[in-house]
Amino acid sequence: MQRGMLFHTLLAPESGGYVEQMVIDLEEAVDAHRFQEAWNAAANRHEVLRAAFRWEGLDDPVQSFAAQVTLPWQEVDLRPLSSSAQNERLENFIKEDRKRGFNLSQPPLMRGTLFRRGELSYRFILTTHHLLFDGRSWRILLKQVFDVYENRIESLEKTAPFTNYLTFLQQRDTAAEREFWRQTLSGFETPNLFAFQTAPRDAHKTTLATAEKSTVIPSETTASLKALADRHGVTLNTIMQATWALLLQCYSGQNDVVYGVTRSCRRSGLEGGDHTVGLFINTLPLRVTLSPTMTWSELLKATRSAWQAMRSFEHAPLEEVQTWSDVSKGTPLFDSIFMFESYQLNEEMRAQGASWQSRRFQLLEQTNNPITLAIYGGDTLLIRLEYDTQRFSEQSIDRVLGHFREVVIATARNPETPLNAVSLLTPAEQRELVTDWAAPVFPIPDGGGYLPLFDEQVSKTPDHIAVESEQGTLTYRQMDDEANRLAHYLRKRGVGSHSRVGVCIERGQRMGVVFLGIWKAGAAYVPLDPAYPKDRLSFMIQDSGMKVLITEAKLQSILPSPDVQHILLDADWAAISAEPSTSLKNELNGQSLAYVIYTSGSTGQPKGVELIHRGLINHNLDAQYKFKLGEKDRVLQICSLSFDISVEEMFPTWLSGATLVPAPRGRVLPDQAFTRFVREKRLTILDFSTAFWHEWVQDLERSGQSVPESVRLVVVGGEKASTAIFDRWQQLTGGRVRWIDTYGPTETTVAVTSFEPGAAGDKVTSEGGKSIGRPLRNTTTYVLDSWGRLAPVGVPGELLLGGACLARGYLNRPDLTAEKFITKTVGSGPAERLYKSGDLVRWRPDGNLEFMGRIDHQVKIRGYRIELGEIETRLMKLDGIQQALVLARQDSPGDLRLVAYLVAESSKRSIPELKASLGQQLPPHMVPSAWVFLDKLPMTPNGKIDVKSLPAPTKEGGSGDEAATPPSDELERQLMVIWEQVLGVKHISRTDNFFDLGGHSLLAVRLFSLIEKRFGRNLPLVTLFEAPTVEQLAGIMRQQGWEPKWGSLVPIKPTGSKPPFYCVHGVGGNILEYLDLANYMDPDQPFYGIQAVGLDGVKPPLESIEAMAAHHITEMRNLQAEGPYHVGGSSFGGLVAYEIAQQLVANGEEVALLAFFDTQGPDYPRFLPGVTQWQNKLNRFKERIELHWDNFRVTETDRKWDYITVKAKRARKILRDTFRRWKADRAAKHQTKANGEPLPEAIRSVGDAAKRAAAAYVPKPYGGPVTLFRATEQPRGIYEDRSLGWAPLIKGELTVYDTPGHHGAIVREPRARILAEQLKDSLRRVNSAKNSAKKILQPQA
Repeated sequence: MQRGMLFHTLLAPESGGYVEQMVIDLEEAVDAHRFQEAWNAAANRHEVLRAAFRWEGLDDPVQSFAAQVTLPWQEVDLRPLSSSAQNERLENFIKEDRKRGFNLSQPPLMRGTLFRRGELSYRFILTTHHLLFDGRSWRILLKQVFDVYENRIESLEKTAPFTNYLTFLQQRDTAAEREFWRQTLSGFETPNLFAFQTAPRDAHKTTLATAEKSTVIPSETTASLKALADRHGVTLNTIMQATWALLLQCYSGQNDVVYGVTRSCRRSGLEGGDHTVGLFINTLPLRVTLSPTMTWSELLKATRSAWQAMRSFEHAPLEEVQTWSDVSKGTPLFDSIFMFESYQLNEEMRAQGASWQSRRFQLLEQTNNPITLAIYGGDTLLIRLEYDTQRFSEQSIDRVLGHFREVVIATARNPETPLNAVSLLTPAEQRELVTDWAAPVFPIPDGGGYLPLFDEQVSKTPDHIAVESEQGTLTYRQMDDEANRLAHYLRKRGVGSHSRVGVCIERGQRMGVVFLGIWKAGAAYVPLDPAYPKDRLSFMIQDSGMKVLITEAKLQSILPSPDVQHILLDADWAAISAEPSTSLKNELNGQSLAYVIYTSGSTGQPKGVELIHRGLINHNLDAQYKFKLGEKDRVLQICSLSFDISVEEMFPTWLSGATLVPAPRGRVLPDQAFTRFVREKRLTILDFSTAFWHEWVQDLERSGQSVPESVRLVVVGGEKASTAIFDRWQQLTGGRVRWIDTYGPTETTVAVTSFEPGAAGDKVTSEGGKSIGRPLRNTTTYVLDSWGRLAPVGVPGELLLGGACLARGYLNRPDLTAEKFITKTVGSGPAERLYKSGDLVRWRPDGNLEFMGRIDHQVKIRGYRIELGEIETRLMKLDGIQQALVLARQDSPGDLRLVAYLVAESSKRSIPELKASLGQQLPPHMVPSAWVFLDKLPMTPNGKIDVKSLPAPTKEGGSGDEAATPPSDELERQLMVIWEQVLGVKHISRTDNFFDLGGHSLLAVRLFSLIEKRFGRNLPLVTLFEAPTVEQLAGIMRQQGWEPKWGSLVPIKPTGSKPPFYCVHGVGGNILEYLDLANYMDPDQPFYGIQAVGLDGVKPPLESIEAMAAHHITEMRNLQAEGPYHVGGSSFGGLVAYEIAQQLVANGEEVALLAFFDTQGPDYPRFLPGVTQWQNKLNRFKERIELHWDNFRVTETDRKWDYITVKAKRARKILRDTFRRWKADRAAKHQTKANGEPLPEAIRSVGDAAKRAAAAYVPKPYGGPVTLFRATEQPRGIYEDRSLGWAPLIKGELTVYDTPGHHGAIVREPRARILAEQLKDSLRRVNSAKNSAKKILQPQA
């Protein structure tokens, strides 16, 4: 014990830690000299009071004792001061004297100060160090001092010297102690933390700012507790310890509880120790295991057994016990210390006799523990709690004391009560949780379901626009009429009450018509996302039992199950519109099924959640009120219809007379194009995922754009919102735009709570989690701990939800419905139906709920709720996988991603293969983005997976800590050194793929530059595609006279079962710029670059686009004999791809995808009047500067230097080549020889030939579909044209994606990731449509 105190004192000598001050008020005449001598007599009687400590230059500290000491003494007369001035002076003295501390090597470590306050009023303060003696020594010491002072004894009796105890400690059996404590603490790995602490544990903190709070257990309850102790054969100390154990279980959520206890150690270590002054006490861990069904009597027995078992081993130093435990090194075993004294010092001393009645005693202490609970017995019980003010608020400590009182009172009343039936809550706190913070109650007009409310709005605003989309607009009357027609059409096809109708459509003009028409027919809708894999869609169709599915012609082919009748919203609309517009009889009510949404399931299959009209109406009316929706609002619809935020976007809007504005079809990104769309459409309310909002805020900052003035409200939900981004949002908007964060599982109808930060400095997130606010109307929210009790404020527990929001249950899953939807009595209220959300939350002191995470394996990423167990189940079914664990990791701020940890057989499959296999079974958002292979999963001593020991992925998609294959010779070793230098990855293998390790185009340039510098070999960059490993590259470099094989077709990523995508070179002829794009494509998607003829310096470049196309087709057909073909190109490459498509179609081949990456048409751009040639050049120069600055800003931090280096080298090369050309041209002109050889004419002329070919090319009209990926940053001073001049030539469908970035930059990092997502989306669409629309496209004249 002394060693630990000495350590902390030396660590922070001015902290006042372990300095004690005995304050004695004497309301009597005091003989100051005699009083001083009495203290000196005591100091010289007890050797420990003459102790000093030496440690410098020694292996272990040594305690020595002076032969005689004189107590430092000071007398201060305060009588001239007023009472208030005296109190202030005394308070300041106590603080300063504590801070003054002691020189531990100079005895005595005590000093006394006697203050005179009046004629018969004194205050004596004895300051000492806790190193000398413990609390029980005060009673001995004070009695002896006052006995000498009052002449009751002439000299002090001799007692056993404290050095005898020190000798005993040196002779104890440490081996037995080690064995006992190892067994006692075996398996305890995680200390019990207080969930409500305001700051995390700081292991390096040397000082504490402490405060103290106390409460008193009244005498009647104390008497009952003493009687209870007698009946059970335990002490009052045992009852108090058991109470503290129960509180710790609740606060930490752990049934295995360990806290510090103070042992007196007097009887087991020294004969006569009860009369000796010294530091006998020792602090040790006491471990108690609790269970919810355990009774108080059983807990008392377990606590007593644990306390008694340590008696023979109570002298072991705590620092050694710590090393014998399973708790990580550097982490304290416990955060709280429990102390019990059977008496209260003041009452004990005053009971000595009549002369003691004029004296009051108070001990002021400061420990180094976050929480010290000290209990003092007597007729009443004094509960004193000292706490670290930086970790705990005064309010939370008041609650702890209240909880302690409640549990003690409950114990006294009924000791046979099961522990899970014992409430910690005070009546005031229970009233807060159940009543004061409850949701308001309103009537729900759910007769007839949603439709009567919609009909009422139609009658109010029949001619107001209900939907405004790219495809057209619909008024409220028109939408109602068309919905009625669809309802009639559905009825004729067997749809009626209790039917479920599938919906697989893209957002657009008739979304509302579809949903309302289904309801008007008496049925419910089941949304199907066309991006889902066929197997998943097939399961949803079969599981839902739908017989009718509403879709569109182009999506029909992706939908399985021929048993389902398809209604095509476009092709069948003529027949639908022929139906009457009259309303059918409304057969709905509040309990009728409204829709079924499928979410991730832990069994490997999704589960269908059945939502009813009552919950829908309740949510819509609350949103209508909270969002202040009105007829002038224009609401964005952006979310997938299979995502329940779409419910919040659409249906409250149509109860308010507002206009719904669907975003353009295709993937919508939070970029400048999106901002422009919001501004042009004058949107007032935006509702999307938190992740989308995060990215939009950052894009607004990068682009310098402002939030459109029309926007008045933004609603987010899903992931934890960033406080930093919210602060930047407030700066962007000036606080003008309301911001609401909503929360809710699918099972509770979209949202059940909402949080809107106010002007009072509400934080969006805290150290623990994110605020999700307060419950919506008619919603019940309970936070229950792991034992099913109401959790106190600040303590996490599972959120149980009830009220009007609840779903009917899970379709075809009665077992799961019974498990998750329970009937339970909470508190003193009636039994009610509740949904177990599985979400870990806690109440904040302000009445807001705070989301902490999941208690199971579900996570939420980009708004999608994901069951990690489902992914693990799918992985375990793949060949070669022995174990699989999937986690959601956030290794860098804002980058929450799925990471798969795999134990595979020796012949394990590659990461691209695994991604491809998993992608065929799961949606893209459920496929892990990073993969780590391990020999085995790390385990804790208890046999559980040690999640904390799992390594972070070294690179995105990297394989983690695999054993590296060593180099075979010096060449490979040197290449490995270069690779590690370039990639920033250690311990690579000779068989590692450069691109799998995170290599990209910028790093490839740097790699080959270092290879040329080291070996003098100037290798073409294309070589890296042929030889992407150290082993393969070294093999090529060993070959004498090796020359790269020439061909236009370059296999950038040749593996995969899908039809290849061919990407044509730009004006420079090289295809290296497509490397980044290829890396982000699906693992199963082959990607080939087509480079220009002439780059080898042997063949001359081709002079026309027609000739280029013909040559490239020949090489394409060598790889792929027949269509469908997928071809595209960036800028000039798009022109060549256009001609390739024309020639292929003319030869009877099918071109499924023709993609332009910002390729400009013949008459684009057209400059506005008044824009001069010089202004145009200046604008182009500005655009180049902005391009590089934009790229640099969004480039990942670890790649910024690569970007600067490569661009600088490129600029230097351009200047050098320009100078060489000038010298060569000048030499030729003057018939003199130039210094230095210019580049070969054929290579230099590839770009020139391309420019001449482009100028001469006259594109003909094309009859097939074209997909244009348009860079959002277009030239200044031009007429805007979203088609980039292609609209007059494209006779088929022209689909335009807005891709953030400048011309040419969209195909490279850091924009390539976004373009890849858009290209993948386009490929999915054309591949899904080809089976339903196979035909040969002919060019038009």
